[in-house]
Amino acid sequence: MDESRSKPTNRERLREITDSIESGIQSLFASDKFADYLRTMGKFHQYSVNNTLLIYMQRPDATRVASFNKWRDAFGRNVKKGEKGIKIIAPAFFRKKVEEMKLDPDTRLPMTDANGEVIMQTTEVKIPMYKVVTVFDLSQTEGRPLPTLAETLTGDVQQYDVFMEALRRSAPVPMEFAAMQPSMDGYFSQSDQKIVLREGMSEVQTVCAAIHETAHAKLHNRLMVSDAEYRRGTLFDRPVLFTDAKINRDKLPLGLHAYDLRSRPEAPDIPAMLEPKVLSNFAGSVITDMSLTMPEKGFIDVADRLTLEDDRVTMRTYYAEVLPETGGGGGIDRLFRGRVLRH
Repeated sequence: MDESRSKPTNRERLREITDSIESGIQSLFASDKFADYLRTMGKFHQYSVNNTLLIYMQRPDATRVASFNKWRDAFGRNVKKGEKGIKIIAPAFFRKKVEEMKLDPDTRLPMTDANGEVIMQTTEVKIPMYKVVTVFDLSQTEGRPLPTLAETLTGDVQQYDVFMEALRRSAPVPMEFAAMQPSMDGYFSQSDQKIVLREGMSEVQTVCAAIHETAHAKLHNRLMVSDAEYRRGTLFDRPVLFTDAKINRDKLPLGLHAYDLRSRPEAPDIPAMLEPKVLSNFAGSVITDMSLTMPEKGFIDVADRLTLEDDRVTMRTYYAEVLPETGGGGGIDRLFRGRVLRH
């Protein structure tokens, strides 16, 4: 008997895996497990970017975070004795009534009455205040287990060593193994510029974790932001970049400026006005080397002055074109390092 014929082919193995995945998904949605999982996960708070960074700085391996009382009351778990809490900042608002001018919703200019007097209105505003609170990670608690949708993957991968070597080469940062708690399969470290995977996992779980963390390294790496692509455009006969997303001005490379575009209600897809910040009828953002001064009306009409092209270019390339005095690639790298465009 030919022993090679007794082994499943790659096609048969792939079909077996996909059939098991499809069967597992059908079983999951047919049971109460998925609903129970959503009910439990919905109790966790979604933290801001700043608090997420604070949590990471104090406990890089954190997975699920909640306060002492919430772990006890909502999840049936207690913080272990002697555990050190994670400090974050929580909002504490108070309300105040203020007199302000009534603005036209389209032009954002003050509205006047029949006598030409500016219309004033009383509005209630929330004044932000903040306080320091303490939270704890799942690993710092014990008690009732949290529901899960999937168990740890087991099994071997054909040509595992070759597969992992290919993943190492495709990753933008080095990849290594280290001991870590069972609830964590790996992580991407921006500060150390490396991917770390938990040692001792099955081959299947290791491959999945490697792919997951490589995706994080490619998508979220702050040092690669200069390679993102934007549409070319022209404003006042000067080259600009255009994006559909909002831009964090504080994180722009030195020498570049960002402005929001507003559309008119009758033409929501066409940028018509350029302003420092736009809250309603947002139509995109422009990145430019020009520092623009807003006229008294608060915006610049760009309906006939802004031209967008289909051609796309990286910000690194654009920066070298409009600010060549930075000294080429090395100078650009220094200006971009550590700066993030938050979309």
